[in-house]
Amino acid sequence: MVYDLWYSEDDGFTPRGSYEESCDNNCDFDCEIIPLFDGLTPVYFPDRANEPWRVQAKLGETKINFWPHKMKAHVEFTQGPAKEGLEEVLALVKKYIREYEDSELDFDPIED
Repeated sequence: MVYDLWYSEDDGFTPRGSYEESCDNNCDFDCEIIPLFDGLTPVYFPDRANEPWRVQAKLGETKINFWPHKMKAHVEFTQGPAKEGLEEVLALVKKYIREYEDSELDFDPIED
């Protein structure tokens, strides 16, 4: 769980803004966002040593970057601002999971 790992003293990471808000966002991320990826792909720290505040999930070739302490998400190499807030992040994730699952179902039928 990201929440358990987030504020380790080893990171030297101090969140900006309200500590309580950051903790609430991390908890929401763990409880609402991470379970959506169960059985599909892990949610991981792509560069924990240099960016302990960013996590990522990969669905096929699509990478979604998350900043759980701010409840923000952005799809890598896409234009437009990051989605912010639990509802917007949930909508973004659900959209890309649907697209990924649909692409996994795309196949040509075998003809006899």
